[in-house]
Amino acid sequence: MAFFLISIIQWLIDIKKKNPEYRTSIIVNRVKESIRSTIIESINEEEVSWYKVDDKKLSVLTVENAKGLEFEAVVVLCDGMEINEQYIAYTRALDHLCVVK
Repeated sequence: MAFFLISIIQWLIDIKKKNPEYRTSIIVNRVKESIRSTIIESINEEEVSWYKVDDKKLSVLTVENAKGLEFEAVVVLCDGMEINEQYIAYTRALDHLCVVK
């Protein structure tokens, strides 16, 4: 999972580099320590916003944090999400969506 997550994070970083105005997010049911450490290994921690939106950074949010927000590029880590939470997470993406089950 870690290698796969690293490549997905790189995908988001590439999108952000090509389109600096894009808002990007990883949406999870809850941030597990393994996910947090993989993200920190992948990019500089100063480039990540935990549990809040920062248009200049990669936002890592729970479904509750992301409710009502929109992003140009979203990765959804579905582990532990109910079907209604998945729907909320999927519909946050405007242009690019990657779903990891």
